[in-house]
Amino acid sequence: MFDRFLPDEYALKARLQPALLTALPLAVGLLPWLEVRLEWKALWILAIWSGFGALVAGLVRDRGKRVEEKLFQDWGGRPTTLRLRHRGEMNPTRLRRLHLRLEALVPGIKIPSVAGEAADPNRADVIYEICVEELKRRTREDALVFAENCNYGFRRNLYGLKPLGLISASLGATLPMVVVLSGRAAWSAEVYWSVLLGAVSLPAWLVAIRSAWVRQAAEDYTTRLLESISRNS
Repeated sequence: MFDRFLPDEYALKARLQPALLTALPLAVGLLPWLEVRLEWKALWILAIWSGFGALVAGLVRDRGKRVEEKLFQDWGGRPTTLRLRHRGEMNPTRLRRLHLRLEALVPGIKIPSVAGEAADPNRADVIYEICVEELKRRTREDALVFAENCNYGFRRNLYGLKPLGLISASLGATLPMVVVLSGRAAWSAEVYWSVLLGAVSLPAWLVAIRSAWVRQAAEDYTTRLLESISRNS
């Protein structure tokens, strides 16, 4: 009866986890300032699994969606749409087979020819997006597609949180040292681990969390989604 209060698997993997990873260095860096007792831990757990967790998940999703539109512009369109265009990089014979399968799968759809796409590329993209939406509807229970969708959502949302992640990592690395230098605490294993986590997180945010990292997940999702045609035809 309490299932409705818990985040679903996608929200947990693609929204809450990026938020927690973003906040982790700062949260650990703050520990030397605080007298962490059991009630703090209990409060943190309660916050994550309550409405606050759902709020954070929603904010992370919104941030990810905003950055997604910019990514699509930089990439020239949605990866699924790019894969279905005649002017894409796919082998023409394979693309033709894919288009024929989509026409058989989606009622009333006629995939434009090379000339038709060139004459009205916007209309062609709309048709491709209709096909993709139908595929998404048919693959809601497909474990392979779902796993890649979660992975893409995780990377997209983490990329959207990159500015906050850089701030969190920077503060996580410096705050413990400020605490020690101000005389509020002595050097300890906790302080060392706090500085180390922030120091490791900062270059990870700078080097690893990039547009290309997100696009790879988007391409993997596109591949799994289009492969599902053979399982749904």
